[in-house]
Amino acid sequence: MAWFTEDAIKLVLTGEEVRGHAAIREADAPLWDDPTLTLRWEPDAGGWLEPGCTGYTRGRYTLDRADDSGESVLGTGTYLTLSAETGGEAMGQLRCLGGVVE
Repeated sequence: MAWFTEDAIKLVLTGEEVRGHAAIREADAPLWDDPTLTLRWEPDAGGWLEPGCTGYTRGRYTLDRADDSGESVLGTGTYLTLSAETGGEAMGQLRCLGGVVE
């Protein structure tokens, strides 16, 4: 979760909005705490909105995990992330400003 900025926003197309690094971590904890979880994402587009400062990626994701009986459960969807170069000690690294998940 370190890739999210402190003021990041996660939007889910069902209308849910989660604001802030800590709130996103808490909302996603059940997902990331699952040791059977595998997340794959396949970007199909990306670029700079503001050269060298703000960029985006868009694509499809697949979540695979085992249910209580050990059977595989797949979830798929589309994502869009916005990222910005961080300053200071992390100069040159991109951090996520927010994302939309379908």
